[in-house]
Amino acid sequence: MCHTILAEPLPEPEVYRLREAAIAAHDNEAATLTRLRLLASAEVVDRARALIDAEWHLANACFCDPPRTADKEKASEYIREARGNFLESARDELDLDETIGTGRFDRAHNWRDFRIKMNQYKNNSDNELAR
Repeated sequence: MCHTILAEPLPEPEVYRLREAAIAAHDNEAATLTRLRLLASAEVVDRARALIDAEWHLANACFCDPPRTADKEKASEYIREARGNFLESARDELDLDETIGTGRFDRAHNWRDFRIKMNQYKNNSDNELAR
């Protein structure tokens, strides 16, 4: 959601909708963190909180008017690192030896371009319908 806002200029209603979705996602994270506190070690909870804190930096950039696109890459880097640390701590707690897929998220295929294209298609379709 925030990545989309920071990727390209969007119509204000779309920015508003994506910001609402970002807040809803954070609310889900907070509820999940509460459950995690009951089930996981302090280290896993701390790593989950660090991930939420890292995501805050991205949200902070996308909630500015206008959104601060310059902060996107640095915030994304924090998130990738925090996500990898969280997953590694969870796998350690579960005594899972193999850590394939838990780190180096920067090497994963990026779906952001697909999302941008879908937004462009949607905007073009909406414009065509309005005519």
